[in-house]
Order: sequence, then C-alpha cells, then structure tokens
Amino acid sequence: MPPTSAIPRAAAGDRRLKREIVWVIVIKLIVLALLWQWFIHPQQVHVDTAGTAASIFGHDDSPSTSTQPSARHDQ
Repeated sequence: MPPTSAIPRAAAGDRRLKREIVWVIVIKLIVLALLWQWFIHPQQVHVDTAGTAASIFGHDDSPSTSTQPSARHDQ
C-alpha cells in the first residue's frame, strides 16, 4: 500500500509541470509576436496592377517595358 503523502506530492508536481509548460508557451508566443512585429510587419509589397492583369489575362494595356527577351549576350 503506497504512502498517503505520495499522492499529493505527485499532484503538486503535475501542477508545477503544467504551470511551467504554460509559461514556456506564453513566452514563446510573446517572442514570436515581437519577431513578427520587428521583421515581417514593416515589409511592404507594391503590386503593379496593370502588369499583374497583363500577366494573368495575356494582354498588355499598359505602356510598360516589354517582357520579351533581348538579344542573346553570348554571341
């Protein structure tokens, strides 16, 4: 028969382990949020709508430069 003091000690250890796991997860989420805020959020992507439409639909309504390959450089 196990001693009665072993059961509360195991339960206390489980609570401590759960608390530590929760703290580690919270700290990781904070670090991820900060990394996103510092490195990902400030990045901007500028989209050329006319160029995108030409690429998707196959016609060019914009006066942008041609995407045809120029003369070969190895000649």
